[in-house]
Amino acid sequence: MFYTLYKSTNLKNKKFYIGVHATDDPNFGTIEYIDKYCGSGDYIWRALRKYGRKIFDVEVIAYFDSEKNAYLAEAELVTEKWLEEHKGKVYNIVPGGKGGFGKISRPRDEETKQQISNTIRIRFEEGNWIPNNGMLGRHHKEESKRKSSLSNLGKKRSNETRERCRQSALKRFARARGDII
Repeated sequence: MFYTLYKSTNLKNKKFYIGVHATDDPNFGTIEYIDKYCGSGDYIWRALRKYGRKIFDVEVIAYFDSEKNAYLAEAELVTEKWLEEHKGKVYNIVPGGKGGFGKISRPRDEETKQQISNTIRIRFEEGNWIPNNGMLGRHHKEESKRKSSLSNLGKKRSNETRERCRQSALKRFARARGDII
């Protein structure tokens, strides 16, 4: 395994992403690649979903023997100043050298968790809670309902699964009536 400092470029809008990637693929960053990795930031993932992998060109800037050296090189290149200078032209969100995951999944202390919980509870009680649901206010087409129904026909559910579904439905109905669970 070796580490690369790479640049993924969106060929459509010319935005790019600079990051570190560990791989065993000696062709990573060439047209004969096996490893399809392009980046792990929120913005680049959104772009990959929107445009697809084929729109991105990955080029290796440098190779490293250790993860530490790769992240040090990324930190020298992707700085706060660099991010400011390239704002709107890059998919990078935070300075390099950290792996990016500190922003995504930082641990929360108990006080912060309690504040979040209280805020959600208050908003729900006031009727201001909007769940993260893409179907909110929408309805499935009749054809989609029919396809879903047909795909479930004949499936046998265990008693445990049936009970979990029942409990979930009871909670849903209780929330719809305004009962706080």
